[in-house]
Amino acid sequence: VIFFCFSTYTGQWHQGAWHGLGVLRNSAGVYDGSFRFQLKHGTGTMTDREGNMYVGGWRRGLRS
Repeated sequence: VIFFCFSTYTGQWHQGAWHGLGVLRNSAGVYDGSFRFQLKHGTGTMTDREGNMYVGGWRRGLRS
């Protein structure tokens, strides 16, 4: 799915929301991991545009 803000999401859905495993690509970088109702939640990897990588936990869209 391509969104107007130049983001793409590929992955699982639940009740019309990103939920489960997926990949989100946007101007900030690429996130590959778990989502819970549109937010990064669980375990995932975020790689920013400069190549910096965070691998670990997320809770309600924020690194934990």
